[in-house]
Amino acid sequence: MPLYISIRFLTGRAHLHHWHAHHSDGKVDWPPSPWRLLRALVAAAGTGLTSLPEPLDERISDTADDPLPVSRLADVLGMLAASPNIWLPRTGGGHTRQFLPKKFKSTGSAVFDTFATVSKETPIVFEWPEVDGAASDARFTDLQTLLRRLTYFGRAESWCDATAQTERPPELKSDVSHWCCLALEPGVKPNGREHVDYTLERKLIPIELTPMVPLSTGLQNQAVEMLSALDFKVFESKTAKKTGKLSEKWVKATPAQLAKFKQTLAGEAIGLSLLRCLLRSSGEDIKDGLERPIGSRWVHYAIPRAIYQLPPACAVAHQKRAAPPITLVRFALNTATVNRAVLPPLTDTMLFADKFRAAALAWHGHLNSGEHPRNLCGRERNDTSERRIEGHNHAFFWSTDEDDDGFIDHMSVYCPHGFLTSETDALRRLLRIRQRGGRPDLLVTPVFLGDAADFGPWQRDATVFVSITPYYCPVNLSHGKNSGGKVRSIAKEVLRSMRLIEVVQTEAEVANIHEIVFNDATDVLPVTWTRADLSGTRYHTSWLKPPDESYVPGTLAGLQLDGGTRLLRALAFCRRRRNHVIEASGRMFRITFTKARSSQPFSLGSQCHFGLGLFVPV
Repeated sequence: MPLYISIRFLTGRAHLHHWHAHHSDGKVDWPPSPWRLLRALVAAAGTGLTSLPEPLDERISDTADDPLPVSRLADVLGMLAASPNIWLPRTGGGHTRQFLPKKFKSTGSAVFDTFATVSKETPIVFEWPEVDGAASDARFTDLQTLLRRLTYFGRAESWCDATAQTERPPELKSDVSHWCCLALEPGVKPNGREHVDYTLERKLIPIELTPMVPLSTGLQNQAVEMLSALDFKVFESKTAKKTGKLSEKWVKATPAQLAKFKQTLAGEAIGLSLLRCLLRSSGEDIKDGLERPIGSRWVHYAIPRAIYQLPPACAVAHQKRAAPPITLVRFALNTATVNRAVLPPLTDTMLFADKFRAAALAWHGHLNSGEHPRNLCGRERNDTSERRIEGHNHAFFWSTDEDDDGFIDHMSVYCPHGFLTSETDALRRLLRIRQRGGRPDLLVTPVFLGDAADFGPWQRDATVFVSITPYYCPVNLSHGKNSGGKVRSIAKEVLRSMRLIEVVQTEAEVANIHEIVFNDATDVLPVTWTRADLSGTRYHTSWLKPPDESYVPGTLAGLQLDGGTRLLRALAFCRRRRNHVIEASGRMFRITFTKARSSQPFSLGSQCHFGLGLFVPV
């Protein structure tokens, strides 16, 4: 029956260098040597399927608990020992350069990583035209098990997906998608139209006496002669006559022991002899001065030049489509520290948002795009002056603590009507932000860039929203010294702020507003106060009070952190940013809507564009 092994490179790159060659030599082992495939199968067997022996073990036997015993592995290798035909798709090439750090030289040395490039969807195929057995053969089942364990082929960067089948793969189309590379014996030329123009490459295959008789006694004879000529040692246990101490160590074999080992090698199955040769590391063969690995031989493969004739790149005129608006850029924060990240505290919400905005504006100026960053800076510019943007149609910088440990770990930059292209480019360039107080720099990683409506966590519906940063009323609630003690309603100011940022259109869309407070003196609380029935741990022991009702002694505003074990007071939040100082006190609220709305957060009140007054769904 024919047998096919398809290997698809998941990244489109095959990092393969020749035997006895350094990976910086700039050459790629393409097509891959059949010897490399056999070694890859042995390596896959060693990932939990087979207890692999040492190549110079006196005897090789099966281990009872192995899913794939050594004898069955040897049978699979014996089945694949004949030289296969290798079908290659269109192939390109490329390389990357890495420069090592300078030590005592003026420049760092360069490392070249050369690779072959193929389509991610098109596999290379090893074909054995005739193999003894059937699809129901246990060897074919074991081969499929091995290939499922083969995660890379070549160097570790060559991620792959390998399969075996007995029928010709449907994607293999001769002279259309793939071209056949044939193994040539000395003095033989290939036949076929595709080989009119070909090149020859030396590849390693197992030893064969003749092309039609694979794994003949030639391989076994070489294994007997060369493996036994290496540093063969035996394990010896010896008791000293004087002291009676037992000493155990590896010692060089005696001539009699060496002759016995040769006799063992000569009597082994051919597959085990091949396995011994494949278990030898390349470094050992090179160290011993060998021209090729033990048990292998060089053969020339005829490679059609057509595989390197890539179609010319031509510019295709596409109709320009309108780019989708980018309204949200979200970042994850971290630091390059060993134990845990040194992140800014949640109380620095406004300061960090201001620093983040300044860094984005600095990048925008550095790129020198010519566009005015109206959304980032919040100002309109004409030919003579600048003025503030009316309303809230510019960027919000929301610093959030999403694991409730009291430190900012994410930054969401949201603009309701979308960012300019230059502003998006500036935000993309942000990689690092300095922290104050000698703390390590913050590493900024973008995790989402697109329309806020497409951000998964904001796509569900919600009716209840709670504060995660204090709300500061933008106006003074008192009417002045002649007001007779009358104060404005904080609930009405919250509703007014919601209409300004277009969260609601009318007051009828809001069912109720309650203020969230903490107070342990439950015996003195008014009857209008109720326990907050909120999911999560931020307000586990909090109370809900009417927003315009006065406090009782011992009442605190804030939120709980670390699973409800620590209370962070609203008074601890920083309220100064450059020349802006917030005079009001921070308050936390729960807002309930009459109908379900998008779970997208919103911020209200003074300095709402810098993360204060932020509300999130429950």
